Amino acid sequence: MRKRLRQYLLLSLIIISPSLPGAPPPRAIAEYQALVAELEATGGVYGERMIEAQRSLGALYQQAGNHPAAIAALQRALQALRINEGLYSMSQAAILEAIIDSHIALDDRDELRRNYERLYWVYRRNYGENNAALIPVINRIGKWYFDLYNFSPPGTTVEPLIAADDLYARALALIPEDDPAKPRVDILYSIAVINYHVAEDVLDSKLSRREIREAMVPHGRGSPYLNETAVRQYYSDQSFFRGKRSLNKIVEIYARDLPATISEYAQALIFMGDWFTVQRRVWDGARLYQRAYAALVEHDASPAMIERLLGAPKPIEQLPVPGEEEAQVNSDSYYVDALLDVTASGWPRNIRIQSVHPPDETSLFKRGKRAISATRYRPRFRDGQPIATADVELRYVFKRKEQPGWFHF
Repeated sequence: MRKRLRQYLLLSLIIISPSLPGAPPPRAIAEYQALVAELEATGGVYGERMIEAQRSLGALYQQAGNHPAAIAALQRALQALRINEGLYSMSQAAILEAIIDSHIALDDRDELRRNYERLYWVYRRNYGENNAALIPVINRIGKWYFDLYNFSPPGTTVEPLIAADDLYARALALIPEDDPAKPRVDILYSIAVINYHVAEDVLDSKLSRREIREAMVPHGRGSPYLNETAVRQYYSDQSFFRGKRSLNKIVEIYARDLPATISEYAQALIFMGDWFTVQRRVWDGARLYQRAYAALVEHDASPAMIERLLGAPKPIEQLPVPGEEEAQVNSDSYYVDALLDVTASGWPRNIRIQSVHPPDETSLFKRGKRAISATRYRPRFRDGQPIATADVELRYVFKRKEQPGWFHF
């Protein structure tokens, strides 16, 4: 009885509090290792109680930062669960989520993809192919695919974007018509951003025709052309019009409930203007900005709302989606703080780097200035017209030490 009570107390510690702050003491890990050995001796490697024992041991390894050991323990928990509860048990989703967290920490992209696909398979087996309960997991996997593309070397592949685009198309079909607009709008914005990148990348000579074909054909996106130039233009046009249709749908959704949705309606028009501008359709973008300004005035938007939406220049190269969280800046971030002037046409001038972080990375002075100067900006608007702005404060945050990235004002 004493041994069973000890086992119960050990398991309860992690089951009740799976995310204890800080690294666990080595003694805690040793106790769980001993518990696993006891359970294995008495009930076998795949005994039912091994599920939580191995899962709890994996959680302790994660807290200690030992992700390879965490994955090994969690995989054993997963195997025991499948043997005891069946291959389709929804209980394995939580263990797969924990395994994914460790693969993210290790930046193991191949294993991440496999485990995300397994997670999606589990949800589909339990909820069916046409259940709106699949949408949260689709959103998470779609975001990961986009991150995978974002952190890959430029000009190497668009396949993660196509995989994400396919998933978001499925998610759209799952949303009931009487659902609130936000889930549908979030997905439509994601589709627009993804297809902007596809439309641009397939025209870039750094992306080979073979890489384009390997990205498109497995996803059922063949081209009717053989000439390389025609193939590239075909895929670019397809993605451009797909993104444009998505943005038009967002505008239509918010137009139905005007003036109550004037802020969201204007933001959708402004984002669409950004989307056109970064694709060198500057006049189309300018017309959409002016349309948004006119709508704000027509529907009696407050001066504070107009100022928030169009009262200051904004960098638009990364296409920040309305409501999207900004990149978090911490002590490990690489960034530059700058002052610059932005012309009425949205080009930066007179860039002055004020400081860099880390301070000893002096190369950031040159790299930051080069990155900022290559960026398009949405100009400030007054009385419906774009105007030049001097001494704009900008923090340019690099995604990684070697890559361009995000912006903060």
